[in-house]
Amino acid sequence: MKFNQWIWGVITLFFSSMAAANNCGVIGKINEIINKNSDDSVYVVSSGCVAQQRISAYAYQWIYDGDRFEITGDTEVHIALAKGERRVLTQHHSGQILHTQTADDLYDDQNSLSGKFTLAIDVWKKLERQRKSIPFFNKVRGSEQNLTIREDPLSPSGVQLLPANYAQIALLWRGGPATAVLTNAGQTAEFQSGNWAYLLIPVSEIQMEISIRLQEQRIHWQIKTAMKAPTPEGIEESDLSKPLLQLNRAIWILGQQDLMNWRLFALSELARLSHRGIFAAEELWKAALSGELAAALQEI
Repeated sequence: MKFNQWIWGVITLFFSSMAAANNCGVIGKINEIINKNSDDSVYVVSSGCVAQQRISAYAYQWIYDGDRFEITGDTEVHIALAKGERRVLTQHHSGQILHTQTADDLYDDQNSLSGKFTLAIDVWKKLERQRKSIPFFNKVRGSEQNLTIREDPLSPSGVQLLPANYAQIALLWRGGPATAVLTNAGQTAEFQSGNWAYLLIPVSEIQMEISIRLQEQRIHWQIKTAMKAPTPEGIEESDLSKPLLQLNRAIWILGQQDLMNWRLFALSELARLSHRGIFAAEELWKAALSGELAAALQEI
């Protein structure tokens, strides 16, 4: 069995069931509903979960295997499927039934390799809970906040390694907004996180060692270039042009205690792939920002 066949199971298993009371599998979500006339309607009719249940559609709603849409009027429904596919449904596609392989199908097909799912299954079970909100720190003029900035396990201080020519890094911490000071070849630059406790910093033009610290904090990163990132057994270097194999590598790195100095790279991969619209990466990136992913990894 080829490695890239069971990787779909790894990715799907993370988000295969948000409704534990039934056996249907999540295959995607609604990203946006564009009603061009206020009296237009969109309904989702389930045939795979609660048979023939018909509910009004809403943004960010989960889509399950076997669901179909009923669309009236001049409306567009933008959805993302778990395999990274995007679709736009209109009245002309009304009644279209959505299918993809479910987690159960994939697991049954690949059960001879079930040991390779261990980490993915464990993390998935830990994440199968109500989604926490991403911390947002609202600054009010004249108020004072006593915030305690602390390190996040997904972005540990110290030496962190990046492949050569990497374009953008993700830095994550806990407790409140901060200013990051980047030093390279004697030159410094400041990056403010606004109301968030993370930053995305471009580094494509920097080919030397980078030092980054949070202003007035003890959190710092010494970023060095390495030949290439570590890769799980079974993935060839030529396969890493595929986004979902890149995502699998990032998940694997985060689960390896002996690869702590590659965690900043793995976190940056989650951010990069999320911004490319890869469904599973979007959910993992949100879980990283909310603190759920770090907590899940620590519990395993």
